[in-house]
Amino acid sequence: MKKLLFVGVLMAVSVLTLAQPSPGPGPLDYIASGKTSYTTGDYEGAILNCTMALKAQPDIPEAYALMAMAKFDMKDFKGAIADFDKSLELKPDNADAWFHRGLAKKKLEDFSGGIKDLNKANSLNPRLAESYVIRGTEKSKSGDYNAALVEYNKALELKPNLGNAFLSRGRCKHQLEDYQGALDDYASALKLKASNKEVLYHRSLTRIKMRDAKGGMEDLNSAIELDAKYADAYLTRGLLKRDLGDQRGSADDCKKAVDANPKLAEAWHFLAVAKLNLNEKDGACSDWSKAGELGYSEAYNYINLYCK
Repeated sequence: MKKLLFVGVLMAVSVLTLAQPSPGPGPLDYIASGKTSYTTGDYEGAILNCTMALKAQPDIPEAYALMAMAKFDMKDFKGAIADFDKSLELKPDNADAWFHRGLAKKKLEDFSGGIKDLNKANSLNPRLAESYVIRGTEKSKSGDYNAALVEYNKALELKPNLGNAFLSRGRCKHQLEDYQGALDDYASALKLKASNKEVLYHRSLTRIKMRDAKGGMEDLNSAIELDAKYADAYLTRGLLKRDLGDQRGSADDCKKAVDANPKLAEAWHFLAVAKLNLNEKDGACSDWSKAGELGYSEAYNYINLYCK
């Protein structure tokens, strides 16, 4: 009788146990789900999971940082900065958060604030190779190519497979007229990612500078195959065709450039030049007028010379 009673109690306890609701996911579960969403490109899902984690526990720096990264990739740079701010209040030694907040500030043209954040990231993690690339780019923009080269070298010393460092260093070497060195860096970048339109485009500029018109044309064709709306590549190919005596081909490519980017004033100017060479004066004058409206002041000299 006691044995039957024990079994009955055990069964009742089991039923009660099954009837109890299982505990829901905790903050760490939401963050894990958020990371999965982020890596698969579901940025809204990542933000939702991080929001749920912070509702359960409002002081998790990783949740703010992940939410900031999702907003950054959605080009919500103001939102990203706000979340990076909160993450860094809770965990001020997070070099990655400083680094990406710096990038977000640069996207919003807060260049001084961006550089400060990047320098802070570098001080916290001197092996953060990407920060050297950014600093090198800033030095290149100011025309200090030798100093930029030092930064790119450091980045590649730390991370030898950093493709954008090879691209940036190649562009820097081009400016320093080390054309073979630039080609070597572009080749290294293409080994890491063969379908890189930016590398192909910049290698074309170096090849053209080295009087390798055939190689330059091949790279421009490949870049355009990868991006049919690559305005700069169309313009450069149009100029190369002009130099090779193909005025119609030059006009066609310059027209494709302005179709891809109607605000590219330089393309309107060279489209006008090509049309003039084809004896299409009225069209040329109209295109120079458009170039002038967009800020290409030299176009007005051509209007005064050919359109009066």
